[in-house]
Amino acid sequence: MLPEFTDRVRHGCVIVKVRGEIDLGSARILGRHLSLVLTRQAPATILDLSGLVFLDCAGLRVLLSASRQAAAHGGSLVLAAPRPVVVTLLQLTGSDQHLAMFPTVAEALTAHRTRPGAEDRPRADPARCPGPGAR
Repeated sequence: MLPEFTDRVRHGCVIVKVRGEIDLGSARILGRHLSLVLTRQAPATILDLSGLVFLDCAGLRVLLSASRQAAAHGGSLVLAAPRPVVVTLLQLTGSDQHLAMFPTVAEALTAHRTRPGAEDRPRADPARCPGPGAR
């Protein structure tokens, strides 16, 4: 299943809804899409992962690379509404310490709008995102 993307802008942030699966065969598609989105140089790019049903290490590498790319342009990459399978991968690899993650898109937007300075990356408590065993 190839991933699908829907982009919208809200409160100056680009929100990218990702649906489908990101694996070795489709990670490059995600990478290209995020590279295009990040050229807009929005203060934050929020990935709505509520429709992402699978993510492997190739997809994780793309997310980490996109996060670095966003930071290099003065922005941030924020994950929102990840499913338990994605949260588990992030926690097992320690990537949850490098990627901001919020339970909902609304909370990610609020965190971005209320952060004290542009140099501060939004932070969230990963325990609030659904982990293993959550539905």
